[in-house]
Parts: sequence; structure tokens; C-alpha cells
Amino acid sequence: MRLIGSFRHGAGGKPLAPLLFVLGLLCLPAAGLADEGVVDDASELEGQTIQQLGALQDMAPMLRNVARGRQQVIFEHLRAPGSHVHAEDGFAWAWGCRGGDCARNGLFLGHEPKNGLLWMLLIRDGELDRQVPPRGSPWPAPLVKGVASVSAELAARMARGG
Repeated sequence: MRLIGSFRHGAGGKPLAPLLFVLGLLCLPAAGLADEGVVDDASELEGQTIQQLGALQDMAPMLRNVARGRQQVIFEHLRAPGSHVHAEDGFAWAWGCRGGDCARNGLFLGHEPKNGLLWMLLIRDGELDRQVPPRGSPWPAPLVKGVASVSAELAARMARGG
């Protein structure tokens, strides 16, 4: 590693944030999940933490891909207090709330284990910072319900497709 005024860059001058994000995801607890983080039914996730949801074998790679430049913020939200995972109609979702107010600084993760799909909202300073999938198609009703548990306005947007 070469030093360029800080520890931000590794060999070749590449930022260390993506590597640290991956290492952070690998350190998240995933105890209690069947077959090393692989689940077939969302109900198996009921009561787990958002950390465990984000660390699932089929979620972690997708989460890394969509984090693009927000790895540290997302990791902090995964480690923050929040809701336990709720499961309904094949979908699982949870909130991570840095500072205790999800509507102001929150991370929403939704997952459909059957098809290995991810939905995510990152809210920073009361504004929607990142949405996955991007605007376009309406979100499934159970996930809209999960978003509504924190913000009715944001839930209405997701029901319309963002």
C-alpha cells in the first residue's frame, strides 16, 4: 500500500472503500439462516435483523453492486438499529435507521428469495438518495406496506413506480 496523505488508497491508487464494504458485509452475522445464508421462502427470514438480510448469500453481491459510492453509508445503516425483518406474500423487508429516524436517515431493504430480487431505498437528510430498482415499475404491495411504516409519502411514490 502506498500512502498519499491518507489511508484512502491502496496499491495502484484505487480507493479502499469498495474493499472495506465487502469486508464489512462478510463480517455481518448470518446465524440462524438455513444452508449458509440461502433461503427459499421469505417467512424463514421473519424476525431476523437487517444485517442478516443484507448478508444473505443472494443479497450481499447485489447490495455491493448497487452501493456505488455509498458503501460506507449503507454499511453504517446495516449496523444501525432498526426493524426486524417482516415477511409477507413471499417478500421480506426491514429498515436500518441511523440516528433513530428512518424517515430522515434510513435504509430500506426488500427481498424476494424465490426470484433473488432486491429492492432498496437510501434516505439521507430526509431526501431519497438511492432507489433500487430505479424509477419505473411499481413496487410489490408488501414492500410498499413496509415503506409506509416509515413514510406514507414515499410509499405512495413506490406504489406508482418512484
